[in-house]
Amino acid sequence: MAKTPNIALNIIPFDQIPWDVQANENTTIIDGVIGQYFAVANFVGVWENATTYVVGQNVIDSADGTLWLCGVGNTSPVAPTTFAADRIAHPANWSTGGPSAAASAAAADASATAAAASALATSSLAANPNYVNNSGFSINQRAYVSGAALGIGAFGHDRWKGGPAGCTYTFVQSTGPSTVITITAGLLQQTIEGAQLVGGDYTLSWAGSSHARVGLAGAYASSPITVTGLVAGTDTTIEFGAGTLSQVKFEAGSVASVWKALTAREELVSCQRYLPVFSPDAISAFAALGSGYATSTTAADIHIPFHTRTRASVTGITVLNPTHFYLNNSTTFTAMVFLRGGLDGVQVSCTGASGLSANQGVILATNTGDAKIICTGAEL
Repeated sequence: MAKTPNIALNIIPFDQIPWDVQANENTTIIDGVIGQYFAVANFVGVWENATTYVVGQNVIDSADGTLWLCGVGNTSPVAPTTFAADRIAHPANWSTGGPSAAASAAAADASATAAAASALATSSLAANPNYVNNSGFSINQRAYVSGAALGIGAFGHDRWKGGPAGCTYTFVQSTGPSTVITITAGLLQQTIEGAQLVGGDYTLSWAGSSHARVGLAGAYASSPITVTGLVAGTDTTIEFGAGTLSQVKFEAGSVASVWKALTAREELVSCQRYLPVFSPDAISAFAALGSGYATSTTAADIHIPFHTRTRASVTGITVLNPTHFYLNNSTTFTAMVFLRGGLDGVQVSCTGASGLSANQGVILATNTGDAKIICTGAEL
């Protein structure tokens, strides 16, 4: 027999006898399906004449679909007395047990609509862009050591720097996207790039006991802080004092929304816009960084491309140890110096090598996991 597509009701050929079995099966199917979503206790069906009802039973008035709860045990009158007439004659016997089916459906629709609107609003707030880089202190490319004193404008974790009197903070680095730091002395700042700010009202929020301010004037306050009238395109500094700090968010509008972590890749890329750092991965000590040519038998000029375009042209490099690098996979050298920098890469000169062939191609690579080149000058 053919079935309906959703709950497999029998499509009954009523011109064939018998068909009552299939019709009864349909009734049982409907009762079972509706019962999965039916929350009315002690429901006994449609009110009937000459029937005994006990306290707590629920019935439907077939005239209007309303639900009624038995408050006093009784035996209903014989026909033709209606349920409505019986309730008027014996008002204590019955009380409204719930809305009609239509009203219940309307209420459910309204509730679903409100829930959807609330979810959309929450989702929109959660998706509100956060203009703080490294807001959970997960990136530490300079390898700042907990408790070390930062000078004025000196950086610790990526994008975070010492304030007008420097800063000292402690931390235990988390393996996740959010690390809690404790500022023990001075002020910690981050300057937010004006190129991404459209102006107007903004809200700063964070987790922790530290007090903060937006800009370099005014009183410090606890989270959240809303500022008005920021000028579009203006670099804006946020500043934090002593206390614990994590999950910092600076967003458009006057409402503080939930903090959301970026993926590890997104966070690193956002930091390397201001600080390109080259080092081998955690698995292999070897990493090819760039290529160029030998300017003599003892020196080579190398171009190292950046992984992401920087905010401004880099102006210098810090090399922890030039012996951590090879030219052509085996040739050591004694010094690496900055030649010139741009938005997409940096050119360096490697000197103190031996055995190179002038004007021949050369590859620069690391030879240890401790190798590191830090490109400076793009920070704010």
